[in-house]
Order: sequence, then structure tokens, then C-alpha cells
Amino acid sequence: MISQKNFVTAWLLSLFLGVLGADRFYLGKVGSGIAKLLTFGGFGVWYLIDLVLLLAGQTKDNQGQELDGYGKSKPTAWIVSALLLGVVVVAGLAGSNAPSSAPQPTTTVTVTATPESSPSESQTPVTEETAEQIEEPSESVTESATAEPTETPLEAKPFYIQATNDLNDLLKDIDDSWEDLSRGNSFQVLGNSIELVWNLTQLRSTLPPVEYQEDWSTVLDELEASIDLYRDAVSAWVSEEAFTQEVESALSEVEKRAKELNKFLDTVDY
Repeated sequence: MISQKNFVTAWLLSLFLGVLGADRFYLGKVGSGIAKLLTFGGFGVWYLIDLVLLLAGQTKDNQGQELDGYGKSKPTAWIVSALLLGVVVVAGLAGSNAPSSAPQPTTTVTVTATPESSPSESQTPVTEETAEQIEEPSESVTESATAEPTETPLEAKPFYIQATNDLNDLLKDIDDSWEDLSRGNSFQVLGNSIELVWNLTQLRSTLPPVEYQEDWSTVLDELEASIDLYRDAVSAWVSEEAFTQEVESALSEVEKRAKELNKFLDTVDY
């Protein structure tokens, strides 16, 4: 089924504004778009991965539908992207190898001696009353400077709703990972592993009521450990240093931890 999202629009956004996540926002992938924005396109790596996947026809919208107009615009998109990126690379190399011929500026420092002022002209007698006025502001400034903001836990029902929404995003990205893994889309699987990290960040930013905080932290720590192992397995798989079975095993562990998280949310009394 063909998406209502246009390939040319997505390609131009990815090429020129990809580091800001504009392409993912356009395709309806808001969560990963925010992650891409905050990391400036995954420090360039995510930007290139998304652009290559888009040019290769592997990118779909948030409904899993193929972008409209890909076949017609594919050759032009490849040629323009290669030319622009080539110009950027050449310009960067030329700039880094250019010799610095500008003379170093010299700075002349002129020191002018000023006569000392007499006590009667520059000093004001300090009485006990003025000394107290000077000390009082310093105490208030110290107290305000040392105060640290604290996070306010959510009530049970708002926490349950927010955490459930975040968990649903996580489960959807896990399903996408299974699908891309079965198709052998290595770069897409790598992108999905980054999205799982963003899902974890969203879950950690949701603070439950005090009585649930310890258990919440425990299940999230277990989820984080499984995601870290999965990312390592994906990286090794992409570089052909690991078999697909290892990635599948690691992803199964992530899915298992996600289900345990779901069971924990069922215990929240709201």
C-alpha cells in the first residue's frame, strides 16, 4: 500500500534538515525524531543511515507504508545526494589542509600607575549596622545557590497512563526490529536499536509514586541491560562479526524485559 507521504519531500528534509530529525517528524515518527534532534542526527551517523535507507527505498512511514513517488524520483535523488555530499567532503578536506598564512597579531599592553587614594577620600567607615546589612544578603544568596530542584512524582493514574504509552512505543519498535531483522535490513535494525534507547529514556523520565519507585527502577535497570546487550549484538552483526541467531537471542531478552515491565504496570493501583 502506498503512503500519502511523498518521497521527494522526505528526501529533501533528510538531506538538508536530517540532523534535526525533520524527515522522521514528517513521516510521523515523532519519538525517534526527537531523539535524532537532541543528538544532532546521532552525531552524523544516524543522519547518514537514514539518508541511505531512504535512497535505497527501505524507509516507510509510521504506518509501514511505502513512500509515494520513489521509483520515479530515485535516480535524481541518488545523483543530487552524491554530488552535494561529495562537495561537502571535498570542501572540508580543502579547508583542513589550507595553510595558515595570516600573520599573528601582536598585542601591546600599556600599564598606567594610579596614585593611592587616601582613606578619607575612598573609604567609608563601617558601623555595626552596615556590617549586618552586608552579611544578611550573603546568607540568602548561599541558601538559594545550594538549593537543588527535585522531581515531583506523578500520581498513580497519570503515571500509569504515561508509562503505558511509553511502553506501547517500545513494544512497537521491538516488533519493527523483528520485521527488519527477518528481512536482513541491517541498517534499519541498527536504527531500531537506537530507537529502543530513546524508548528507555522516555520511561525513565516518568517518575512513579514513591511506593513504586524502587521496583520501577529495578525493572528499568534490567531492561537497560538487555538493550545494551542487543545494541552490542547488532553492531557485531552489521560488521559481520556475529550471526543472526545472536541478535535474535538478544532481542528476545529485550522483549522479555518489556513484558515484565507490562506486568509491573498491572500492579499499579490507581
